[in-house]
Amino acid sequence: MRDVRGDVVRRQLNADHAVSVGRVRSICGYLINAETPSETIAQRVDDLFADPIIEHGATNTILLTTETFSETPDAVITVGFKPGVTDNPGKAATDGYLTLFPTDGEAKIATYLTYVFYDLPVDCDVNWLAGTLHNTLIERALMAGRDECQHHSWPEITFPTPPEQVFIEPQPVDLECDDASLEAISNDGLLALNLNEMHAIQAHYRDTSIRAQREAMNISPDAPTDVELECLAQTWSEHCKHKIFAS
Repeated sequence: MRDVRGDVVRRQLNADHAVSVGRVRSICGYLINAETPSETIAQRVDDLFADPIIEHGATNTILLTTETFSETPDAVITVGFKPGVTDNPGKAATDGYLTLFPTDGEAKIATYLTYVFYDLPVDCDVNWLAGTLHNTLIERALMAGRDECQHHSWPEITFPTPPEQVFIEPQPVDLECDDASLEAISNDGLLALNLNEMHAIQAHYRDTSIRAQREAMNISPDAPTDVELECLAQTWSEHCKHKIFAS
């Protein structure tokens, strides 16, 4: 059966980087954090997590250890979201899971993709290869090179549990600075605001009426907080739509 996802990666490597790979296979994985016994979940794998007509499913194991992947690959790369990043496929899987197991209300599911490479050029660096397959800002990657593959030492990704949230008091940000510093504030804060937009924000906080209102509310009169700047970035600059990446 053709592996469409793997074929796309193989063609892109050839088209974008002139790297010729014999074959790429893919695995869509689910990490389930739930109370339902794994044996019970295993009975419903083909109902939710795999299409038995075109896919193989397995539970409590890495699919690479099954007969589905009897041939030793040259490289294996697993990509998953970092803790705290929205995992839409995981949310969809969780919704389906709760339909099957409605009493397991606290269940959470995270997804990952594993790419399995065969006939990979000898001089192809696995770290570079992983870099072409994931966005380091929101994803993490684990990899196994030729030596690890020969010893069947496969990458095992863990559930992306977010760290404990610690409240930090909002901090004022001084906008009375030169253009280079304004750009640095935007870049360091991942605000995706250009210099003209930063100038507009700077002018707003210089407005005497705005300063009077802020002072009356016991807010730093001449400087926004980092939280305020983040709110502006998420609304005005299309920050959440990743403007900086789309431009």
